[in-house]
Amino acid sequence: TALDTAFGALTAENAANWFGGLTIGTLVTTAEELEDALNAGKAAILGNDITLDTALIINEAADIDLNGYTLTTVGLELTQGGNIADGTIASGDNTAMTPHLMISGGSVTMDNVTIDVNHHLNANSEWSEATGLEISNATAVLNNCNIKINNQTKAKWVFSYGISLVNADLTVNGGSITAACVAGTSANGPTNPNAISTIGNCTATLNNVIVDATYYCATVQGHATINTTDKTVTSAVIVDNRG
Repeated sequence: TALDTAFGALTAENAANWFGGLTIGTLVTTAEELEDALNAGKAAILGNDITLDTALIINEAADIDLNGYTLTTVGLELTQGGNIADGTIASGDNTAMTPHLMISGGSVTMDNVTIDVNHHLNANSEWSEATGLEISNATAVLNNCNIKINNQTKAKWVFSYGISLVNADLTVNGGSITAACVAGTSANGPTNPNAISTIGNCTATLNNVIVDATYYCATVQGHATINTTDKTVTSAVIVDNRG
């Protein structure tokens, strides 16, 4: 009690200040333990691969140490941003027409994370869109991350977006963005894989990032500023303005 009074409670944030970056976290080995830790505002450290069978929304700043393991989800939303590091976030057999990982507020830093999304919607769809990472009204910094999206849903119009921005700011340092999808079945529905999609006013800065997609950036109802340095790009079209 005396120490709490003098120095503050034992929280991950205080521990980082006291011990020069040391994070005190909770080891989690089940979906329930992960959800409980994040909802309580605790740093979560994976102790093995974990699968979330339902979409998860976290309303606290989330600190997730994947610890080299894979977190398989059908949708994860962080409304207050946070930190994610060292592992893989995968879709498994994702059938949801939602972004796979969504940052809908605050700021997030991701270090050495792979987002690997295979999107399957088993329906007769007119339109199919799939997004690996969406950042909405937030700021994100990705360091040595690999973002992969593959929309395999057969529809008249098929789109895939590695990273979607909605009034957001993004910095990507190293790593890669890879977008792929099946061809649309309509005569006017070609294959539309986009590395980046933007809505509203967005800024993306890519430093030494490998980009592999048919379209580098698609902009809708707004303005996108794309800054790139030392890039390797496999793309037929650098900018695709759809509105």
